Amino acid sequence: MTGKSLRLRLVIGQVVVFFFLIAMIWMDEILDIPARLGISPASPVNMAESFLESCFVVLAAAVSMAVTLSLLSRLRRLEGVVPACAYCRKIKTPDGWLPLEKFLQRFSEAQLSRSLCPDCRREYYSHLPPETLRDLEQYFQE
Repeated sequence: MTGKSLRLRLVIGQVVVFFFLIAMIWMDEILDIPARLGISPASPVNMAESFLESCFVVLAAAVSMAVTLSLLSRLRRLEGVVPACAYCRKIKTPDGWLPLEKFLQRFSEAQLSRSLCPDCRREYYSHLPPETLRDLEQYFQE
């Protein structure tokens, strides 16, 4: 499923749910559903109340859709193909090229920690004495 189709399906789903809520508000007011079910006494039709309730639902729908689209946009950035320089590993963004650490700080909640893979340890630190290597490994494990 593409990002655009997922976004469209979510927005349509939200519109349908909020439209259903507004329809239920008006049906309750016009048909007086609680009175028909014998749950409460009949009440007069109050269009102003239904209009106000509908406005609140529309406001909630707008906020919900804005948050959903914002989160989907952020998720797309994190899950999509990210153009990276083959040499320095900087990431291309609309604002320019960012180091990987800055990219992750700006576009995610991820925190980077320093570590040392076994290959780099052998390549760059094999000349160190064993006790220094142990201290180095402890440092990177913290």
